[in-house]
Amino acid sequence: MTPESTWTDPSSAWWAKHAHAREHWERLDQAEREYMERKPFNIKERNETGPPIVVEFEFHEVEPPPVAISLVLGDIVHNLRSALDSLLLSIVSYDLGRQLTEDEERQCQWPICATPAEFERFFEGKARRQIFSTRMQGCLRYVQPFYWLEQAQKVGSATSSDLSWESEAATDSLYVLQRLSNLDKHRRLTVTAVWPSLLYWINEAGSEPRVDWRYLKPPPWSDGDVIGRMTIESGPSPRVVQELVLVALESPAHDHQREAHHSLTKEVDRLIDSVAMRMSMLISDYTCRTQGSDVEEPHATSG
Repeated sequence: MTPESTWTDPSSAWWAKHAHAREHWERLDQAEREYMERKPFNIKERNETGPPIVVEFEFHEVEPPPVAISLVLGDIVHNLRSALDSLLLSIVSYDLGRQLTEDEERQCQWPICATPAEFERFFEGKARRQIFSTRMQGCLRYVQPFYWLEQAQKVGSATSSDLSWESEAATDSLYVLQRLSNLDKHRRLTVTAVWPSLLYWINEAGSEPRVDWRYLKPPPWSDGDVIGRMTIESGPSPRVVQELVLVALESPAHDHQREAHHSLTKEVDRLIDSVAMRMSMLISDYTCRTQGSDVEEPHATSG
């Protein structure tokens, strides 16, 4: 078997771990659906007569997210992180032409960095410089959360100046994995919480009321929190619809966003797919490069 066929073999340790994460996802999806079907929270409206009419929205938690959801999420994170490191260990061993010592294996971790400076610091130690060749470092750079912003800055893209390393990393699935994995290493359960996904209101037929909506408290919310207020200056009160989803509270995406774009299971589904894509990218880039190459063009696209 060629090295590439070995690395793409579904029965290899890294792809088996990835497949196991997908099996855990099925359990997560079922647990989340069962929880949401029990209607574990509601939002009550408190009206004040006017004009103007003021409606406050109060969050009530009937049932907190079950611990089982956090436990399954931890299993997924552990398997995905392990899959990345296991694949990297195999490629690095091949690159060096020998098996790694136990000390070297402890240094052989898949870096997930938000900035180029953080990536460079990862390789500063003598132990890592000895096992990660220039070729290997170049391949790993292509699969970093910062890579595409770095390339945009190099070519002087007009939009790149408006973006920050941190905000770009927050939306990167691999960086989400890193944040959740750090919690898992410290044996903490990932906290899940209810988060707003979509807010809109429906006017009565033919009416166009003047409406002002304001969030009064950012999520996550506690039982009894007044989360928002709607002021109706004129016209009949519209019907307000708020869609809420379950999220992983420590996901970096929620550091910058008031509303969640994905539910927990959808975010984890994207995470699992992203890890598979990055693993395939690393395999492809390594096999396509020549020893010592510092070519800047990637052989696959990131996401």
